[in-house]
Amino acid sequence: MLAARRTIWRSRPPCARSRRGFTLIETMLAVVILGLGVVVIMRSMMTFLQTNTWSTHSATAGYLGQEIRELTRNLPRHDVFSGGLYFTDNGGGNVLNGWGLEAGEILPEDIDDIDDLDGLAFGSPPAPAGFTVTQWMSQGPINAFGDIIEQTMHDGTVSMIDDGNGVMTSEALRGWSQFIRVEKLDPFDMSTVVPNDTLVAGVRPLSAYPLRVTVTVTYNGVWADQAPTSTQFSWIIPP
Repeated sequence: MLAARRTIWRSRPPCARSRRGFTLIETMLAVVILGLGVVVIMRSMMTFLQTNTWSTHSATAGYLGQEIRELTRNLPRHDVFSGGLYFTDNGGGNVLNGWGLEAGEILPEDIDDIDDLDGLAFGSPPAPAGFTVTQWMSQGPINAFGDIIEQTMHDGTVSMIDDGNGVMTSEALRGWSQFIRVEKLDPFDMSTVVPNDTLVAGVRPLSAYPLRVTVTVTYNGVWADQAPTSTQFSWIIPP
């Protein structure tokens, strides 16, 4: 009588199991994949920060330009108290008077007409290429009331600095500057700039020409070696 065969499966003892680990190639591949993931995340964060910074700077530049525009809304074109625009003879020919700052106007609050703004700078050097500064009026940009805009900290307090004489004073908005140009235009072709002393005797006096005001806003970063233009826009004031 044949005995039934019985197959007995025996498992390997624990000590005999494979202890195979990661190969060098597998480890290097994992490191490469992990590194690529980190690089992608870092690049995404950098792009986000750059975009956020650009948006902030763009909004600030637009605000500073609009403040100058609001300032001009309440100003006459020329100083009526000093006689407006007129000629005087200095012995060598007629000289235009009344364009630009009058005597004694040295502070932002002294600005009392639009032509006073021609060539003025509110901030710190350097000026944009091609812009001739007639006078630096303040250490920082101004608002529509002629007040210097202060540097506000993250907690809402105003940054204070030593004025050099041991007195603490509010710090102006860092890095930002406003540069203003006022130009006289041909009334029949407002894309054409005419000299400030232009007139048509008996037809169009000195003060009867449209004016174009151009504001250039620049930002000079902490580690920047130049101050690129952040925004520039113009508007025309009719006669």
